[in-house]
Amino acid sequence: MHLKHTTKTPQIQANATIEYTRVDPEIGRLCIALRRDAQLRLWAHLRDLAASRGGWLYAEDMYESLSQRSREYTKRHFRRLIAAGEGIFWAVWPGNMIALIGGRRLTAQLVRIAPPQLLTTNRPGKADVLMPLGENLAEWRAHLYGAWLAAKNDPTISRATLATLFGVSDRTLVNWERSNPLIRVATNYGQTIVDSDQRADRVMDYLPDDPSLRQEWTWDRRELLTWRLPNTYHATYKQTGAHYRARQRRRAANTALHPANLCSSGQNMRQYFDTARQLRSAKKRRSQDAPGMVWRGENRRGYGIWELTHGDPETGPQSRARGRLRRQLQADCQRRTRLIGQMANGHFFRPLICDSRITTRNLGERGEHHHQQEGGAGGEPQGKTPFEGKCPEPCTIDRRPNFAP
Repeated sequence: MHLKHTTKTPQIQANATIEYTRVDPEIGRLCIALRRDAQLRLWAHLRDLAASRGGWLYAEDMYESLSQRSREYTKRHFRRLIAAGEGIFWAVWPGNMIALIGGRRLTAQLVRIAPPQLLTTNRPGKADVLMPLGENLAEWRAHLYGAWLAAKNDPTISRATLATLFGVSDRTLVNWERSNPLIRVATNYGQTIVDSDQRADRVMDYLPDDPSLRQEWTWDRRELLTWRLPNTYHATYKQTGAHYRARQRRRAANTALHPANLCSSGQNMRQYFDTARQLRSAKKRRSQDAPGMVWRGENRRGYGIWELTHGDPETGPQSRARGRLRRQLQADCQRRTRLIGQMANGHFFRPLICDSRITTRNLGERGEHHHQQEGGAGGEPQGKTPFEGKCPEPCTIDRRPNFAP
């Protein structure tokens, strides 16, 4: 989907010592949030074994098969899993005969017991993802997390949203990302040009209220705002081509959902776009004037750069000024800020260089020209003043807000 972050990532390869299974990523997410991921792992573990026996298995045969594959399952742990998953993942009949429940019925059972906030934006019905079973339950959860990210085609999403969807803490998500070699996290930053009244007014309402918002400059001395964006997650898993099964699960989820708990209609406009052309097309279809984030590339440190724009990007990944030029512009901004503060407090004096950006708007509603003092006219100071004569360069009215730190 995205053209960004082309760094090579490890691929899933066939290995005789690793067992793979296919799972709907949304079902895996629901099971993690509902704390039923252990039963889902056992259900996926026994699905291939039950396929050769018509879906019926005996508890003794199931435990014998599991004990040969893994030492993780003891008899006591196996009995507890069977009792916890009865009625949702399998049905237990007299004589210790167990019938595994199919994907459509399993989807309906999970949707009925899931809280509405887990189904507001995501429903089961995605194409299955091929993933390893893992050596233990922790690896299984990390693979379920990676499979969900792969099904979303490398999403740009905040950790708070991920924590809500999976029902875990941020620290747990970080542990999964570190332990799973198939997941790579890319850091992103946003930026936008605010060097004119029109540009500042068009993007002001869409800037985040975030402490990471800071003022920078471009190489051609234009004002630039930068801030931290959610990460982009890259996961390398293979999706299977059995889309008809995914459609069956989606229909089962829609049937099981109460009308009040149906997912949102998806009318919210998309926020991140690979190209400016995609942003302009989306705005034309939705008849909205809201700006969007357009991908600009990676900077020197490998961070992803997105520009907040209405359809015509003006910056690139290396547009931010650095080194001596940045320090010079920052010092000028700080000196200008101190001067504006002194003027607002009534301490008027003539600066060494008249800066046209020091305006009556920055002085408040008083509307006093900084060349005039009380009792004077035409810019002629009266009485003892620290300067003589008029300012050689008249001031202009600048209606842009002050972004100085």
